[in-house]
Order: sequence, then C-alpha cells, then structure tokens
Amino acid sequence: ALPPEDQQAAKLQRRDLSAVQKRAISRLYGDSGEQVLELVETKPVVALPTVQLRLKQKHEEFLKMKADMEPHWQKQYELNYINSLDHRSFYFKQADKKNLSAKALVAEMQELAEKRSSTEAYLATLPPGEARSISAAVQSLPSTTDVRI
Repeated sequence: ALPPEDQQAAKLQRRDLSAVQKRAISRLYGDSGEQVLELVETKPVVALPTVQLRLKQKHEEFLKMKADMEPHWQKQYELNYINSLDHRSFYFKQADKKNLSAKALVAEMQELAEKRSSTEAYLATLPPGEARSISAAVQSLPSTTDVRI
C-alpha cells in the first residue's frame, strides 16, 4: 500500500487504459461513464477498487446469464443443423418454381409442337415408302420428353 501522501499524488493517464478497458467502463456506467473515467484518472486509488469490484460483479452476471442461455442456444443449434445441410434447397425450389410456371410449360409445349411439325415437314419431303419406315422407327423410340413432376 502507498503512503497517504503518495495516494493523493497518484494520477493515471488515459493512455494507461486500453480502449477495451475504457469501453467496458463506459458501457458499465452508461451516461456517467465519462465521469467515472475522469475519477479513475484523477483519483485512481479511490476509484479503481470500486470500478474493479463492479466489473467483477458484471462479469459474474454475464457468466450466469451465459450458463442459463446455453441450453437454449444448444437447442437452436440442433434445430438449425439439419437446415444447414440443405443449403442448396433454395436453388432447387427456385428452379422448380421457374420450370413449373405456366409460362415455362407453355414454352415447352410450343417447343415440342415445333419439333413435331418440323419432323412431319421433313417426312413429307421424302418418298412415301421411306417416310413410312422412318416414321415407324421414330414412333417406336421411347419418349425422352415426358413431363416430370
């Protein structure tokens, strides 16, 4: 412990406290934070024990609050874990919505109709016997344009 005359003369520079320490004191004391920081600078022997005690109390409160919240956080973490595995589902849903819209379905039907009409137009240009054999071969192929739901 310092002698009383040294305690009165003791001063603390603002630069002796880190930014984190200053911020903690300011947040702890709210609107009076600046006044408390001035007291810490001018009369550190008197102010520091009080500030230190209050910081320890607040730290204990935070630890208790954290312990109380851990089960809730763990439950939320477990609920969100499954969803985090399915991070691409948004894009699949978006693609399905786009592909199954009325506009997309109409466009697909028009495309199929154009293919069919172009095939029929091509077959019409061939001699009759050859056109029938190609037409039979095309009709016997499995359809690859089945609508998928």
